[in-house]
Amino acid sequence: MEDGTVGHTEIEQEKMRRVKAEETLASMQLFLYDYFHRLGPDPMQNIDIIVETSCKALHSAVALYNRLEDGVLNPTFAVRPPISLFSPCFEA
Repeated sequence: MEDGTVGHTEIEQEKMRRVKAEETLASMQLFLYDYFHRLGPDPMQNIDIIVETSCKALHSAVALYNRLEDGVLNPTFAVRPPISLFSPCFEA
């Protein structure tokens, strides 16, 4: 406003943005908990879980983890189908 005060509409918009951010953070925490509680003693299985979770959490088409074993690069990757292919058969 001209007198330097913030209008009620701007304050309400900021409150709505903060609530949305808090809801998004809470949702992401639950999402990550649902995946990371699956981690166990098998490191290779854990790598698969982490790569899969990273792909989904970042809304990425692909996530990669490369490991050098006996001089050979061994990639682990996760691929998400395009959004248009999502159906009840696919996890979002």
